Amino acid sequence: MNSDSGCPCNHVEWKHEPLKRYRCVDCIESVLRCKDCLLRNHESNPFHTVEHWTGKYFEKTSLYDLGLVLHPGHSLSLPCLAPSKLQAFTVIDINCIYRTTICFCRCSRAIPDHYQLLHARLYPATVTAPQTAATFRFLEFFQMLSFMSKVSATEYYSALERMMDNTGTDIPKSRSHEVLRMIREWRHLRVLKRSGVRYDGVDDNASGVLAVKCPACPHAGINIPTNWWKDPQKIWLNKAFFALDANFWLTRFNVSNEERDLALNKGRAYMVDDCLLQQHIATFQGHWPPEKSDCSDHDAVKLANCRGDHNLATTGLALTTCARHNSIHAHSGVDLRLGEEYILMDYSLLSSIKNFPNLPITISYDIMCQYSKKLYQRIASYPPILHTPTPFPRYQLLVPKFHLAAHKQDCVWSFSYNYAMGIGRTDGEGVERNWSTQNALSGSTKKMGPGSRRDTLDDHFGDHNWRKTISLATLIYHKSLEAAKMRPKMVTAYQDTSEGLDESTKECWRTMVTEWEQDLDRKKQNPYEPKVREYTLNQIRLELAREDEELIRTDLAAQAVSSRITRTQLISQGLELEEQQLRLPIASRRPNNLRRKINAFTEVQALHMPVTVIIRQQQQQIPHKAAQATYDLPLLLPSEVLLLGSSCDPILLDYEWRLRYGAAHDALEQMRKHLLSRNAVLGWKLRYGHGVREGNHSQNDVDQLTSKILACAARYQIHFKMIQHFSERLGKVNWSKSLKPLRGEDIRSILRGKDGDPSGEGYVISSWIWNTSGVDHTDEENIAECLRISWCKARSRALRWQEDCILLQEEMRRVKEFFQSSQREWEYRAENTLDPGQQAYAYRQAGIRERMRAFCIQKWQGLDELLARGPGGFSLNKKHEFVC
Repeated sequence: MNSDSGCPCNHVEWKHEPLKRYRCVDCIESVLRCKDCLLRNHESNPFHTVEHWTGKYFEKTSLYDLGLVLHPGHSLSLPCLAPSKLQAFTVIDINCIYRTTICFCRCSRAIPDHYQLLHARLYPATVTAPQTAATFRFLEFFQMLSFMSKVSATEYYSALERMMDNTGTDIPKSRSHEVLRMIREWRHLRVLKRSGVRYDGVDDNASGVLAVKCPACPHAGINIPTNWWKDPQKIWLNKAFFALDANFWLTRFNVSNEERDLALNKGRAYMVDDCLLQQHIATFQGHWPPEKSDCSDHDAVKLANCRGDHNLATTGLALTTCARHNSIHAHSGVDLRLGEEYILMDYSLLSSIKNFPNLPITISYDIMCQYSKKLYQRIASYPPILHTPTPFPRYQLLVPKFHLAAHKQDCVWSFSYNYAMGIGRTDGEGVERNWSTQNALSGSTKKMGPGSRRDTLDDHFGDHNWRKTISLATLIYHKSLEAAKMRPKMVTAYQDTSEGLDESTKECWRTMVTEWEQDLDRKKQNPYEPKVREYTLNQIRLELAREDEELIRTDLAAQAVSSRITRTQLISQGLELEEQQLRLPIASRRPNNLRRKINAFTEVQALHMPVTVIIRQQQQQIPHKAAQATYDLPLLLPSEVLLLGSSCDPILLDYEWRLRYGAAHDALEQMRKHLLSRNAVLGWKLRYGHGVREGNHSQNDVDQLTSKILACAARYQIHFKMIQHFSERLGKVNWSKSLKPLRGEDIRSILRGKDGDPSGEGYVISSWIWNTSGVDHTDEENIAECLRISWCKARSRALRWQEDCILLQEEMRRVKEFFQSSQREWEYRAENTLDPGQQAYAYRQAGIRERMRAFCIQKWQGLDELLARGPGGFSLNKKHEFVC
């Protein structure tokens, strides 16, 4: 309470009339006023909350109770000379619901009542005898709030009711139905206004006319020339990307119907026209029955016609988005009835493709391996309304990168983004990221009628695209910095892989991989797939046994010795015992049993290696050697005997070298399998192992696999040490191409690079353990295959990063051209309208596009030169010379 003695008007003194004190809680100045002053000060602010002093406390009242009357078109000081009768009126504002009294103008210059309200920035609930209205700022605020938080209109209106009265003693009459209607009309009018409908040159009924276009996507005549196809070298740059998917969160209960709740947008934004969709369903229902999957057990295939609930009129939503920029394509939203029925997924895809006529098309779908089987037959059977003119009758069909891991190996080669031409670093998972922001809408849309739901989704999808548009400058900036950093690394890695290969070999592999990439049916030989059977330790043992048999065929003494144990068996048993000794300190199980095995081995070892008897006798005389633990007992294999300075049969040394060579490859193979298993367990733990019980079980599995991986590494290092030491003495060559020193940083998943490197296939410089196989490198065919696969993958990574650098340069050019074209379009509309309001709005929109283009130019300054510098870099306007 202020310290003044009375009202600032000096007509009321508080000491004589203390109950005439009022204050406004919304005004900045908290001055106590009398009733007349308060009404006079709130003539232009009729929607403020006021309080009255009761003598003990301030009590909430309203300007309506104090007698304030609204005069649309006039003022309180200069009221209309021929007013209408006073009538009670309800106004919904941003923070409260207000009851007020209104007096419409009835003088000679009077306009209809609903126009008077609109001039006062009040949106009427009806055009006939309105009794309720909402302020423009309420509608604007709620629309933006719903975009960001997905709050429903009912929830927000309930909050306003409590703001008006939170005691339950003075609850106003519910206006929720009116609010829902006003919000829906407001959404529709805003999208019409922003799309330029009713301006000269705009086709109001065109499909997708109300949608927000992606500035970075190719639009013929807008940001790419109409004759773009005349430059064959750059055709791939004008590719349109599509990602198809279904969402089963955005359901709708079986309430209302099309007759009672028509859509206002009528298929002109993102959701398709339901009338045309129902005709399509009626015509093709049952023509393409579901097929059994020959890939993994995908739910999208298995439940395509099995989902549904008798309480649901719509079980989900099919949508097509831009796989590269994550914007939603116009005219692609299709309501599902069951699961992902192909005729409905086709309708979504083909309806959206119609917005990009005559362009090359890339499509990704998480079950593309099954969806693509009869795709072209289905398209041929559909009416012309779903056909798009194109000189490219075949689409590039792919599976998003994350989903590809759930497919069989054949699908990995045929549908991978990593091996597809002209894709850059696109991952195809944008549609899934979009669902994460749209799923929250299900709470408000599932109880809507069909038309209201489609209009609401259209409005939210439009805001989604606009947010993508205003963030393009920053998105492309960060992508460009990453591409400029990674491309030189991957190109250099490819050049390192190519070093040492003769030109004829590289040309042969380049021809093979190029033919495979250009074959859309994938009938050509796959350069990434290994075909040659690998040699294992068991196969090497079999070969050595045959050689051993051939050596002793004419040696009677050797036959007598080998009748008890052959040389191959001797070395093999020694290696097995060596492995058991390695495991013993960890497992600590049955050391006496292992000691008996070693004693038996020493007895038969003397038959082929008599020198071992002398060496053991000498070691027994050394005090600390006499009482060794079981895992420290010397086995005295040929390599160990030679290292002690004694002589040994060279054949036995050769056998040991070859067996250790195979055992080293087996250790690598086992390590790779355990690494893959650990990666799968970690993936399961990340997704499902959140409880204490599940988390402990999965962690135990991870610990066990880690122990096995370390054991494999220890075995490998023992074998490698012997192989490396005696390879020159035995004349072994080429073995170091597949076996290398094993460091800690080399023991990592195939999906990971070194610690600190970004994750993802395009960033991976694989550890050498994944670039070798358990092969005998005396076999040139195996050598060639290992090198070919490694070379092809390195080439693919380098190509994708080079393509991405070019695509980013092209997208920067497209975005600037798009904003400039849009600016000219709005300026044309302004110059060709006589309505001053339309003219001002058009110039405002042109100014927005001009500022956005200027911001992009400033943000991207120097990026073109950065993307063109370094190994594998070149400018967009120059000849495309890929290093691969």
